[in-house]
Amino acid sequence: MALSAPSLLTEGSDATNVSASGTYVTASVTPTSGALVLLLLGLVTELVEPAVTGAGLTWTLVPGASVGYDPVGAPSDSLWIFRGTGTPSTGAITVTVVGVTAGAQWKVLEWTGHNTTTPIPQVATNAADDDLSPIVSLGAFGGAGNGTLLLVAWDLAATSWAHEGFDWEYIGAELSGDADMHAAWNPGNDTTPGGPLTGGSPEWGAIALEIAAAASFIPFPRPRGMGGGMRPMSGGLA
Repeated sequence: MALSAPSLLTEGSDATNVSASGTYVTASVTPTSGALVLLLLGLVTELVEPAVTGAGLTWTLVPGASVGYDPVGAPSDSLWIFRGTGTPSTGAITVTVVGVTAGAQWKVLEWTGHNTTTPIPQVATNAADDDLSPIVSLGAFGGAGNGTLLLVAWDLAATSWAHEGFDWEYIGAELSGDADMHAAWNPGNDTTPGGPLTGGSPEWGAIALEIAAAASFIPFPRPRGMGGGMRPMSGGLA
C-alpha cells in the first residue's frame, strides 16, 4: 500500500493569553483507526513541553520534534509535533500548558499506508534570526516511497512564504499572537526542505520529518523445477 497524502482533521489558533495549567482546545476530530496521527503545535511565549490529551489517544512528543525560536539565543516561541497512538474515538484534543502562554496554533493530520514499525525514521530541526531562508537538513531517506513533512513558524516580521515547488502540497497557515505557523507535504524525498520568506528580518523555527511508507511484500520466486507437483514414477514396482 502506498503512503497516503495527509488528511487534515482540524486546524486552528487561539491568541488568548492563558496562565499556567491553562488549556487550548481543538475542534472535535475522529481519527482513523490504525492511522499515523500527528498534532503540529506552535506556542507563543512558551518553551516547556505541554501535556496533550483527547480523541481517545495517548499523545507523546515525537523524539527530537521540538524547537525554540525568536530569537535563537533566548527563544520565546516554540514548535512541537506529537503523535497519538491507541484506539481513537471522536473528541477534541486539549493542550495544557505549563507556563503563561500568549497563544497557540495547531493542525491535526493523519496518514494511512505508513510503516507501522518505524513510521518516522528521522527528524531534524533548525532556527535562525534575521533570516529569510528557512531550510532544514535531513539525511538520506530509507525508501523512494517515503514522504517529507515540513513545519515552519516565524514572527510577524515576514509577510509570506514561498513553500517549496510544484511537488509540495501546502497545508496552510495559522496565525496566533505574534507568530505565524505553516505546514507543507512532499510525497517524495527532500533532504533540504524549505522555502524563502518575504519581507522584514524574521526569526523562524522549523521541523522536518521523514514519514515512512509501509514495507512492500515481495514474494520469493519459486525455484525452477518445483512447479507441477511430483513426477510419477515410471515402470512401477518390481
